[in-house]
Amino acid sequence: MDDRRRNYGVAQVLAALSSGTARRDATGRKARLMTPYLLVIAATLGLVLIVDLAAKAPAFIGYKDGLGISEHHELSPRTIDPSWILSGSPIFHAAVFERSAHWASTSGIWECIGPASFEWHYGVDETIYILEGSADIEYMGKKFTLRAGDSTDFVAGTTAVWTVDDRVKKTFRIHRPGRVIRAVRAVLDQLGV
Repeated sequence: MDDRRRNYGVAQVLAALSSGTARRDATGRKARLMTPYLLVIAATLGLVLIVDLAAKAPAFIGYKDGLGISEHHELSPRTIDPSWILSGSPIFHAAVFERSAHWASTSGIWECIGPASFEWHYGVDETIYILEGSADIEYMGKKFTLRAGDSTDFVAGTTAVWTVDDRVKKTFRIHRPGRVIRAVRAVLDQLGV
């Protein structure tokens, strides 16, 4: 096959692909091209990739800006809804030292000086690590004590009762679960899973 004929065949195929028209296969039957559908799928995947990269831009654009510097964070007084306090007069302090793009996650240090007992209503998922002191926790039908060196997780939409005899200091990482995660959790809860 000479180059002119081969190029014509390629041009003809490209024209058929871009127009989405039907052509005849080797047996003479009309073969429908899937090109319009494939183009929509490719464009959608491309758009999803662009949106995902834009959301993660801080991970690769300017990620070195905060490296190699020292930042000082003082624990400052914090309050909770007074209706959450079950007994005592707890004193709370906290400092946030990291926030991700779009505030999807936050890390910091929190402390409570007791004696006190209070409810904590979780609007976010939280993972904690106890640095100092201890607290007795009632959570999802379980009772346990957290001491220095212990860690645990709490999930959005739940409530824990904290009892602090003296004081407790923890690091925390909170993460806002997206709509899909919350919807799946709701379905699994309805199913008893």
